[in-house]
Amino acid sequence: MKILAVCSTINFRDFTRRTTIEALKNLDLLLYTSLKNIFKEKIGSRHISYSTYHFWIPDNLKKYNICSLFEHKFRAWFWKKKISKYDWVFFTDPNQAWLLPYLKGAKIVYLLRDPNVLQSKKHQIGERELLNCADLVLATSISLTYNYAQKYYGIVHKNIHYWPNCVDLNIWNIDKIGTTIKQGPIVGIAGNFSLKRTDYLLLEWITSKCPDIEFEIAGNLDYNQSKPFWDKLFALGNVRYLGNIPYEKLPEIVARWAVGLVTDKIDEYSSYMHHNKVYQYLALGIPVVSLKIHKDYEGLYPYVLLGEDYDQFSDNIYDAIEKCKNESFTKGCISMAKLNSSDLRATDFISKITIV
Repeated sequence: MKILAVCSTINFRDFTRRTTIEALKNLDLLLYTSLKNIFKEKIGSRHISYSTYHFWIPDNLKKYNICSLFEHKFRAWFWKKKISKYDWVFFTDPNQAWLLPYLKGAKIVYLLRDPNVLQSKKHQIGERELLNCADLVLATSISLTYNYAQKYYGIVHKNIHYWPNCVDLNIWNIDKIGTTIKQGPIVGIAGNFSLKRTDYLLLEWITSKCPDIEFEIAGNLDYNQSKPFWDKLFALGNVRYLGNIPYEKLPEIVARWAVGLVTDKIDEYSSYMHHNKVYQYLALGIPVVSLKIHKDYEGLYPYVLLGEDYDQFSDNIYDAIEKCKNESFTKGCISMAKLNSSDLRATDFISKITIV
């Protein structure tokens, strides 16, 4: 089978699901992006042949049929011919529904990876089209698999499957990094931080409740929107901001930590989110502490500790610090990560499209 994966990015190297896509065989990549990026550098993959589709019409004008007809009229011949050689097209974002008129005979996989409607209502039309057209839907969380499409679209897809996120063991590999000497109990949090997702009250609670622990934060901050909060947090003696670490260098930073945290709020938005970083932490032999935002991580116990409230969350941090001192426990963390590798997810992907 010949597969085309469509990714809405010009930097595939930092694309969240890059490693799973790279692990697939007989696959090409299409970077889907705006015309305004035509002269910007495109970063593909040395493992995959890739090309770029620059859409001409801005998203805010695509609702006008005359604009859609204009672009599709002039591009249909080339893109129908280009896409027709593929057996499957793997869509990863609602805005890629723009390419549906070019499909001719190819089957469709749609990756339901975020609660897109909760991010912006503009995603509804494209996502509905993809859900209706898809021969197979893969969803990265249990709630996305069984609740989301029915709640927001009234769709119960006949061929939707739970396909959670995973870890690239080529990068998140403690044997390649080498065992680091942990200078005291460092607890870390990596990722993107925002008012929509991050529980800032939880961050305030644990950093004040656990003054004997050094906390490190690495990632993108919504500093412009939450400046007073971050200034207050970083003024504490036990909190250090490391900046936005390049992905390839992040494992070296994380390997110094005793515990890795997930700091999402308990709400509907977080109930749909299943994080790669859970498996990235585990792959380095690091236990994880999170609030019980959903049921997805329950099967990862005792390597992932879930708190019902802030008190239990902070207690779990101390429990995890003690657990990580046990070599057999850290090996168990690594074994759990291996069961959730990008290679295994790719194998599962192939098995699913084979039987459709």
